[in-house]
Amino acid sequence: MNRPSEPADWTLAQAVAHLRTDRTAPAAYREALAARTREHAHLNAYLHETFHRPEAGRHGVLSGVLLAVKDNIDVAGVPTTAGTPALRQHFPSRSSTAWERCARAGAALAGKTALHELAYGTTGHHALGPPALNPSAPDHLAGGSSSGTAAAVAARLVPAGLGTDTGGSVRIPAALCGIVGYRPSLGR
Repeated sequence: MNRPSEPADWTLAQAVAHLRTDRTAPAAYREALAARTREHAHLNAYLHETFHRPEAGRHGVLSGVLLAVKDNIDVAGVPTTAGTPALRQHFPSRSSTAWERCARAGAALAGKTALHELAYGTTGHHALGPPALNPSAPDHLAGGSSSGTAAAVAARLVPAGLGTDTGGSVRIPAALCGIVGYRPSLGR
């Protein structure tokens, strides 16, 4: 497998391979992506950066891989604001099933990403700050509602992320940012 040398250039599969073979220390991987995130802060991809370590004893297919998570998906102890001032102090005590499954597979949280307020729109505008911008055209929006996740993945701040999609909320920003957004079938 061809492995680019910089963590920001790794696909999800390459990040998994590097972290599994101990070629890259998880701390160095986290710092490389945190540095890239600082360099690209102008994209407004994150509402809350964390760069958490995976929980102790959680080794699996995603062991140590950093993921971005849309800020309407609960991660225990991390704010879930849904981009609205009314939820600024909402710190869930339990993680969503989607995040819990990723964490159980060893994933680490890079941060909670920007979204259209209450995930109800296609532009990515929210009341907590400026909207996420398109990494390929920073004078354009990333779309919505999973705008921050699409911007983070397209800018290679993380190799993958979680969003939500009812009417195109993952697929629209993915298409605008030039990446793949996947909405699984209902009940999967």
